[in-house]
Amino acid sequence: MVKNLMMCFPRSGNNLIRYTIEFLTKRPTVGTPKLVPQNKDKEILDRSHNPEAKLPHILGSLKEGEECKILLLLRNYKESIIRHASNLHKFNLNSLDIKEFLNLKCWPSEFNSPSLKKSYCNTLRTFHNYKGNKLLIYYEDLIKDYEKELRKIIEFFQLKKEAKEDIEEFFKYKKYHFQESIKHYAYNSITKGNHIIFHSKDLTKEQLRIYDREILDCIGKDIYSKYLLRYLEKC
Repeated sequence: MVKNLMMCFPRSGNNLIRYTIEFLTKRPTVGTPKLVPQNKDKEILDRSHNPEAKLPHILGSLKEGEECKILLLLRNYKESIIRHASNLHKFNLNSLDIKEFLNLKCWPSEFNSPSLKKSYCNTLRTFHNYKGNKLLIYYEDLIKDYEKELRKIIEFFQLKKEAKEDIEEFFKYKKYHFQESIKHYAYNSITKGNHIIFHSKDLTKEQLRIYDREILDCIGKDIYSKYLLRYLEKC
């Protein structure tokens, strides 16, 4: 038996994945019920915004011969953190102190909540350190080529064996399904998948430079260079 886990920082497009998997397999994924009613015995995909805490419990529950496959959905930290924080904190981008902002609680209602930057970095670090079967998908690549990235995920989780719908027929109408995924799962999305850079577009060059430095210092040069270099502002 394989336990599938999707990890990501909030607002990184995980609901696009949930829609695809639930539509094709008719089995539920962990989260607010959408296409398929919740049924813990039939869940095909778990997910976590705090994998550092959740993964050890999953690994500890594995029986002999079982494995855990991990998908990391990674989005530009400048976009995902600002978008997530916009629902939880009051701030003005024009006068934003980036260092103070990134040290705000990721989950204000939780006493021991990590900061915004630590939560983002902890997720990536947990994925990096995992020695098992894993797949990295960038949110930006998913938006640019929905079919190409979804085919990687379908292959990785071996969803052809579980599919109750014709996969090629699904991709024949991929534009329709992309819009349906937003309608059912990401109804409160601001960009609707139409913009790669949106939430951070009004930051100054100096703010962006500080943002990069804060994340680099938090995650470390090696991990930053391996996964996040594409997000570094060009001077």
